[in-house]
Amino acid sequence: MAAQAVHRPRQNVSEKTSTSVLLKRLSSLRQRYLEETAMKVTILANYEPHAAKGLMQGSDREAAIKALFESVGGKMANLMFTRGAYDVVVNGEVPDQSAGMGMALAVRASGSVSDLVILEELDMKGVLAAAKKAAGSYKPAG
Repeated sequence: MAAQAVHRPRQNVSEKTSTSVLLKRLSSLRQRYLEETAMKVTILANYEPHAAKGLMQGSDREAAIKALFESVGGKMANLMFTRGAYDVVVNGEVPDQSAGMGMALAVRASGSVSDLVILEELDMKGVLAAAKKAAGSYKPAG
């Protein structure tokens, strides 16, 4: 009994092109969705003594923080070293609260920072609309 050849249809050039175009379009739509739904955050933190030594030895914190944001699908906008209540201020965007809190948990677990605070930008129009609805139905005690 002779073995029969299995016929597999070959993908033609136009199918490959349309697949490539479709993948690019999906990537573009995903990027636009993230830009429209991204949560802006400001991160405030103080370095622990051992981390401050790392800074003095030339640790590239900008590259590390940029990679941190990108690891959760976010984007670092800027990094500032400050004098005052906090050593560092970082502004950026993350896809959602889970991504932001995941970053915070990873940084806290490293032991390199203390007093880590994450501030989320609010849509004040939405907040005020909800507050007006709530104020109309809330009955204070007394």
